[in-house]
This record gives sequence, C-alpha cells and structure tokens, in this order.
Amino acid sequence: MPAPPALPAPFDDDSGVLSAVAAVTGEAPETVRGRLLAEQRRAGANVREEYRRRGLRPHQWDAEVEKLYAESEAPLYEGIVWNRSFYKALMRARIGRLLAAASPLVLPVYLINLALSAVSRDVRWGGRSYRLRGPLDVEVLPGANS
Repeated sequence: MPAPPALPAPFDDDSGVLSAVAAVTGEAPETVRGRLLAEQRRAGANVREEYRRRGLRPHQWDAEVEKLYAESEAPLYEGIVWNRSFYKALMRARIGRLLAAASPLVLPVYLINLALSAVSRDVRWGGRSYRLRGPLDVEVLPGANS
C-alpha cells in the first residue's frame, strides 16, 4: 500500500485554497492572501490580532475566547497554514509510512482478536478487569483493579 501524499487535496492547490477561503469567509481574495501570508510569516498572527481587537488576555481561557473561536475566521487561517506547513507534511508522511508498513498486520490481528473474543469473556481495559456475561451484562472483577 503506497503512503499518502505529504500534502493532500485541497491543501496542494494554492489558488484552490485561496478561492475556498474567500468563498467561506466572504473576504476579498487579496485580503485572504494577505492574512495567509501574515500567518505564514508568524504563526498565530491572525488569532493574536483577533485577541488584541477584542481586548482579550492571552493564555487565559474563558467564555470570550470560546466566542472568538466560534465567531472569528482567525482560527481558519491558522489551521490552513499549519496543515500546509513543512512540519505537518513531515508528520503526515511519517504516519502514512507507519500505517502503510502496518497494514499487512491488520487482518491477522483482527482475526486473532475475533477468535479470542469467541472463547474469552474476561477483559482488561483501563487498568480494570471485567467479565462480559452478555451484551448488556458486565461485571467488574475484584482484585487487581487499580
């Protein structure tokens, strides 16, 4: 299985990104281009400017910050630039290679798990032991629970 591209659609097309953001935000393409460039030059520039404009204090989460993220386009620019960045592409490529290398193991592991689940009713999960007695009947086992 081949690894996915480091920069998948729609992030691989500059004019497509510009057009999509302009359509979503209602801002002129020139404004979108300027905001994207500002974000590329200094990560978080649009969110910082929105914080400043609203008089919010950085690094303090409150209802006004939630309102900013719900109402403002600033996080959109931050997310787009991050998803087009070299570091995100590097992460995406590494994860893609790992998944491609692991994909031959998925079916055998699934089948082993299926076979074990047919004969075993005890499960250890999240540091606790459980006995499955039926679809809606689960018993928490005493003992080695932490």
